[in-house]
Amino acid sequence: MADFIGYLDDSGDDGGRHNAVVIAGYLAPQDAWYRFECGWRAALQKLQVPYFHMKEIAKPTGCLAKFSGKQNEPARSAFFQDLIQVIKDAGLTGVGALVRLPDLRDFNTEKSLHLEAMPLALYGCMAELYSVHRDETIELVLDRFDKAPRAVEVATEYARSHWSDDASQNIRFTFLQQGFSVGLPLTVRLWHFVRCSSH
Repeated sequence: MADFIGYLDDSGDDGGRHNAVVIAGYLAPQDAWYRFECGWRAALQKLQVPYFHMKEIAKPTGCLAKFSGKQNEPARSAFFQDLIQVIKDAGLTGVGALVRLPDLRDFNTEKSLHLEAMPLALYGCMAELYSVHRDETIELVLDRFDKAPRAVEVATEYARSHWSDDASQNIRFTFLQQGFSVGLPLTVRLWHFVRCSSH
């Protein structure tokens, strides 16, 4: 069993619709994930919602509709604060990387390279984790990444080609195809990472 387990999700693509790709999530020892799952379920039950998906908060229909719209801002804010507190209380550590696509295109052109955005973002997460947890094993669970095995393969190539050390050597990957269930980690999604990294 790994010393740490991380759950990561991606957002954006380099197909022209977005200006960036992001990979973000949380890392913690197994006992912290247990605390998180218990706290997360309690926070959802408190407000009588079966799950949390950020993209559904803005929808005026569905089980999260009571948080949508300007009139529900106080309830939405209180809900977010409860969820953030669960993350803090469990002791999860955020990890993430963002690759700006226009900058990557310019860099690739300037250097005559063909670096890929999603693997580069994943490599950024791997390097961040390796710098902090060099002597510990890590299992990263990837949530429904588009072409996740290829992204891992290319990110691992990037890690192994680094001039000083292989940031992939203590990390193994698991792929989820169906997404996380209601109580499992990363229902928090990317919003918390982006929100916290902007402060």
